[in-house]
Amino acid sequence: ERYDNTNLAARVASYELAYKMQASAPEAVDVDKEPGHIKDLYGMDGSNTEDFGRKCLLARRLVERGVRFIQIYSGGHHNDNNWDAHGDLVKNHSYHAGNTDKPIAGLLKDLKQRGLLDETLVVWGGEFGRTPMAQGNGRDHHIKGFSIWMAGGGIKGGISYGNTDELGYNAEEN
Repeated sequence: ERYDNTNLAARVASYELAYKMQASAPEAVDVDKEPGHIKDLYGMDGSNTEDFGRKCLLARRLVERGVRFIQIYSGGHHNDNNWDAHGDLVKNHSYHAGNTDKPIAGLLKDLKQRGLLDETLVVWGGEFGRTPMAQGNGRDHHIKGFSIWMAGGGIKGGISYGNTDELGYNAEEN
C-alpha cells in the first residue's frame, strides 16, 4: 500500500512559505532606504504626518511586492485620540485629517506614477457615520448614512453612489 503524504506535503509547503515571508520582510519594511523626495511625498518630513506617512509608504512597498490585501489604521485609540470624537468634532477631525491627508494623497500619487493604481483598489472609510442631529454632548454613531471613497482599481472618478433623505438620517437610494 502506498502511504498518502498529502497532509505532510501541505504542512511543509506552508512552513516554506512562512519562511520566505519572514526572510523577505526586513527588506520590504525598510522604508528608510526610500529617496528623500518620496519620503516628502508621504509627509515623512512633518511631525504630524510622519506616522501615517510611514504606514502609507509601507503599503506601497507591499503592493509592489505582490501583497494582495493591506489594511492601514488611523486612530484606533480610546477617547478623543481617534476619529470617534464625541467631544470637539472640529478639533478632533482637523487633527486626524491633518495627520492623514498628505500621506494618503502621496500614496495615490505614488501608486499612479508607478503604474500600480490601475490594479490597486484603495478604500477609505470607517464603520459608521454620525447622526445629523445633536444628542446630548454630541452626535451619536449612525449606520444609515456615512461616506467612504475609493480610488484606483478601475473605479471611475467622480461617481457618487447612494443618497440619504434631506436630513442625512435614512438611506433612500442604494
